[in-house]
Amino acid sequence: MVTQGHSLSEIFSMFPLGCVRPRAPVLLPRRCASTRRPPLRMGQRRRGGDEDDIDALLEKERKSEVDEEDPDALDKAATFPTFKRKYEERFRLAEPRNWISVRDPHETPANQRRFPFPFNPSFQPPAPISDNLRTQIHAAYMRDPLKNSVRVLSQRHHVSLKRVEAILRLKSLESFMVKQGKPLQTGFLRGMEMLLGVSSETDNTTKPVPRRKQNRGEPEAAAAGVNTRASASPWGIAGMGAEDEADVDVDARMYKKDESNPHEFDSPPREDVHKADLLEQQEKRDAARQRYQRHFWESVVDDGKASEPILPASLQHSRKLAIRMAERALANKSNPRLMPRFRDTPTIKSPRVRVQTVRRAGHLPMRFVDVGGRFIDVQARELRMSKAQRRHAFNSQRSALKVVQGRLRPRSFAEMGKRRAAAQKEKEKLAA
Repeated sequence: MVTQGHSLSEIFSMFPLGCVRPRAPVLLPRRCASTRRPPLRMGQRRRGGDEDDIDALLEKERKSEVDEEDPDALDKAATFPTFKRKYEERFRLAEPRNWISVRDPHETPANQRRFPFPFNPSFQPPAPISDNLRTQIHAAYMRDPLKNSVRVLSQRHHVSLKRVEAILRLKSLESFMVKQGKPLQTGFLRGMEMLLGVSSETDNTTKPVPRRKQNRGEPEAAAAGVNTRASASPWGIAGMGAEDEADVDVDARMYKKDESNPHEFDSPPREDVHKADLLEQQEKRDAARQRYQRHFWESVVDDGKASEPILPASLQHSRKLAIRMAERALANKSNPRLMPRFRDTPTIKSPRVRVQTVRRAGHLPMRFVDVGGRFIDVQARELRMSKAQRRHAFNSQRSALKVVQGRLRPRSFAEMGKRRAAAQKEKEKLAA
């Protein structure tokens, strides 16, 4: 019989070990801190041997759950202390591109290549552009914007057009902050470049895209003495002529990994950046809108015939109609009703050509392009025209009332005829 005076070890000694510890894992009582004092008639006793055996069995089963030799033990680890014991030494110090997953656990640590997402090993993003290269791009553009334009810099450094524009905006803002006396986080920049494995190159003009498979027709071109690697890129080598490109041995200057820096060029180089530019040049391409897709459900009669749904054809017709209406609205902006021609004066005359270039001595040439009514707000323009018509009608009523009251002399038929003739002559002149 169990009474209140018995200790925990005495209670366990009354039952066999199999009764207290069944095969299925159960929660066993543990010693915990308590403010209750033991009875005066009994002193504190030491832990018995049976309780120590139970704790040893539980600890052995807990250790067997995580196999230290299994490379996927991270997925089997049930507690944070287990993960900490296994990966604590690996992530104690910051290292460049030190991801959790590895490509092949049988490779040596020096040859292992890690990737950021374990379930997507094919995703290997290239390292960001270094700050030195960004500074060089901005300095070249500020030195000569015409010679070192955005497109030329994109071709020279194998960077897309949108990215070059973003680099120029970023560096301009950085120089503006320096002029205002605001400090820059240069230490954070250096640390992130080290962690992301950013290359320390300052000029990418001498580093072409990596070697690719040889296409048909290239052996004949190579035998003829033509550099096929220089002409293989869609952009070529910016800043070089045909004679310079023929003398450049592109195959001899491949991307190499610096032995002194094990993380130098650890990621694939930038290539095929012209594909991003081609996407930006497509018409009717709204990347933010195409990111979402709507799904429609339609009931179709199952009569055994080739019954086609109505909704897809209706949506396609609506899309084509919207495009056609947008084109018609753009053409309607140049309507003379919305944008009338003003009267020519001896000093101001409307140009008769769409593109006009004005050159003056001692000044840069100015190029004017007539875009028509592209930037006219049709709704605002029609609202202003309706208000002008209402004001004209109201003023006509007031003038007629003044004529009836004798406060204003009415126009004669001759004067009205002259005004109509002058207006008709002005219309014919504008039409010519």
